[in-house]
Amino acid sequence: MRGAGRPFARDGRHSGGRTPGPTSNSCTLRMWAQGVAIMAVVWLTCAIAIAMLYWPETTSSGTLGVLPGHEHAPGGHRAGHHDPMVHKVHVGSVGAPASAAQDTFRAFLNRVFPAESADRVTFLLESPTSPSWFSVTVVDGGELVIRADGVLSAAGAVNHYCRTSGLCSTSWGQTTKPSLPRPLPPVLDEVGGGVATRQRWLPHSYNMNFCTHSYTMAWWGWEEWERELDWMALHGVTMPLIALGREVVFRVLYREFGMSDEDILAYFTGPAFLAWHRMGNLKSFAGPMPPSYLEHSEKLTARILVRARELGMTPVLPGFSGHVPNQLEKLTKAPPGSFSSLPTWSGFGQEHSGLAFVEPTSELYLTLGKRFIEIQTELFGTDHYYATDQFNENDPRSPDSTYLRQCGTAQMDSMLRGDPKAVWVLQGWLFVFHSAFWKAKEIEAYIGGIPATNLLVLDLISEATPAYDSTESYHGKPWVFNTLHNFGGAVGMRGNLKTVMERPYAARAMANSTMAGIGISMEAINQNPIMYELTLSHAWESAPRPLGVWVSGWAAARYGPMWTPQRAAVVRTWQLLTESAYAVFDPTQGNGYWGVSRSVITKRPSLTVQAVVNDGFGGSQLKYDACKFVTAWSTLLSAVQAELGAHPGSANGLAGSLLELDVVDLTRQTLSNHAETLYLEFVSIVAKQATTPTAAEDAGRVRDAFLELLHDVDTLLLTLEHFSFGRWERAAQALATGGSTEERALFAFNARNLVTLWGPTGQIQDYSARLWGGLIQSYYAVRWGMAMNATVDWLHKATDGAAPPNFDSAITDFSQKWQHNPAGDGYRFEATPHVAPPWPAPRSAVGTALALMTKYGDRVRESCARAI
Repeated sequence: MRGAGRPFARDGRHSGGRTPGPTSNSCTLRMWAQGVAIMAVVWLTCAIAIAMLYWPETTSSGTLGVLPGHEHAPGGHRAGHHDPMVHKVHVGSVGAPASAAQDTFRAFLNRVFPAESADRVTFLLESPTSPSWFSVTVVDGGELVIRADGVLSAAGAVNHYCRTSGLCSTSWGQTTKPSLPRPLPPVLDEVGGGVATRQRWLPHSYNMNFCTHSYTMAWWGWEEWERELDWMALHGVTMPLIALGREVVFRVLYREFGMSDEDILAYFTGPAFLAWHRMGNLKSFAGPMPPSYLEHSEKLTARILVRARELGMTPVLPGFSGHVPNQLEKLTKAPPGSFSSLPTWSGFGQEHSGLAFVEPTSELYLTLGKRFIEIQTELFGTDHYYATDQFNENDPRSPDSTYLRQCGTAQMDSMLRGDPKAVWVLQGWLFVFHSAFWKAKEIEAYIGGIPATNLLVLDLISEATPAYDSTESYHGKPWVFNTLHNFGGAVGMRGNLKTVMERPYAARAMANSTMAGIGISMEAINQNPIMYELTLSHAWESAPRPLGVWVSGWAAARYGPMWTPQRAAVVRTWQLLTESAYAVFDPTQGNGYWGVSRSVITKRPSLTVQAVVNDGFGGSQLKYDACKFVTAWSTLLSAVQAELGAHPGSANGLAGSLLELDVVDLTRQTLSNHAETLYLEFVSIVAKQATTPTAAEDAGRVRDAFLELLHDVDTLLLTLEHFSFGRWERAAQALATGGSTEERALFAFNARNLVTLWGPTGQIQDYSARLWGGLIQSYYAVRWGMAMNATVDWLHKATDGAAPPNFDSAITDFSQKWQHNPAGDGYRFEATPHVAPPWPAPRSAVGTALALMTKYGDRVRESCARAI
């Protein structure tokens, strides 16, 4: 069935006839044009009438704040049901824009699929509408036909079909392209007819956090960004935060006020720490910024924005937030009272924190904000959305309501002077992080004077600590429900899928809810993809789905039809994970926990259990059934082992696949959990040393097992670049201009410091700790070796009254030296505690994981009940 729209063939031409063009018969041409015009008016009138019928501005939940470009608020129409009228509403587009959309979508398909699969997808472009929609069907088992109002909706249709049919998935860490099988299975359609149709029930799908640009993307080039933009398109992201051109804009602005390039570059932080510079927390640390990085950022930003806009996204760009170099106070000759200083941040001193702040009550704030928008628009264009945080983890100088209202309205006015269509995108993190300051009265004063059409609040950690419920939906302003979930890039597997499935719909159903979107705001990607892919799936579904059904379909699609014989085991694996690692609930808050569990391996060594196996934010307590997780791990690996035994050729399909990635990830998490039980055993022996004659020998045995485990985990993770510290550092050094020794050293320091000391002397130590191959053996294992060796030596001498071990200063000294030590090509120190065991050849990721299951399977099943 082709529907009412004018179809386009895969090469962008009109199908069913030649492309309309100039003709010698001018009368015929004129009549044809008049006919098209009349038909367009008729169809447009019908479309408006039906849209008004089915998408009223108000719902039972109240009236939405309407943002520019989204005049139709989500209403009561059930997007998850096929609407037979939808094909009557839309009329096929014609002309150059249609051809460009066809070309963009064709290129997108060729990036996502092999050519043979991409060629079997047909996109029929319909007129743009609000809300966006798509329909998808399979024709004769050979062609996937998508009708949609734009490229972004069509990409969502591809993802919908692949996921619901259990065919394929494209996700973080995957290095191969999934193929579509022959024949294509029919569309799974809940209402019959073989056509699945979806409409957006929320206009916005947001992606990213300022921190994401540092914790994951600091060293990215076009290849990584292109892959991520395609992932965003598949998952329906409409609003990605693109912040990496900000310093390029500020360099132009500061030059206009007479600052030298040397002073400007010295003010910027190093690349890895720009997120906190952009949020007003840091200056100068890990710098100065090389000019080459700004040139890289400018070119890359322009390229990203072109692609994002081609795909139909509305990028969010930075705005001016008041944080400036100290020199600007003198250069601007502003009146007294135009500047103040923010407090220092997270243990950093005045050298690197306590930024100068242009008071929003001054005219200078409006001048700088306006000029920033103008320069940025000249360089990169605009889509009218600007992300700005004046007070990220820094309180305003006064809680006075008048002052707070001036701060908010000045921020908005400065944007509107540069762009009359400006919308301020505000990360609502400040309202949660400093809730002692930001109570209901202060929040209302801050944002109350801003029109609803000019503000979009990101409720940044809705899955754990939402603020929309305590602020009456941000006092009537539009806001986005976000899953933050990850802090610092920690890779532990944990979350609460039930909350993520149900809470967004409950939030939208609140009385007077002004929820206008769904989003993900993790501080880093490449971990726990199920949490974020579930969140983004809500944009196309107007009601929660049964969680078990959704997870089963997601798991089947993630591994594809190649593993159909083991599908029951795959589904069982993820059911067990849903009941353990992804069912973590904080009873004290009634929410999910802040962040994932940190590994004991990455914690700073201590003989005080509460310092290592701790609860709360950044804690390493698992808070789930570790034995059920072990069962999930062994279920998946046993299924892979059985399939490889029955069909050895299956190994060819593992390399670069998501199944290979998950085999390694689950093995990493299982062994990391086991490390906790070994650590607890070690400190228990130390605590009982006075009454245990064999304490030194017992502790030495556990130490050896612990350090051997770390070596084994390191060996496993080095089998995949995805889990490699080397990839992170090499990417940093690769950005150095012409192999410059100074820049390579600076960028390498940035890369190492962020994931270890996080500051000149460990101000936020191990906040961004990563369980990466190479980093374990060269850093974490060395720290633990120092601590455990010193403790065992002390136990041998304890009967002689020797003082308790003090290994802390040695670890501090090592950590400082490591910041500037590349540690060799394999990122291993010479003095590794153990010789590598005889791994199967070749050392494949799956082969290594299976060998570790053989080695550790019985041990982890026996010890898992002792995990906290």
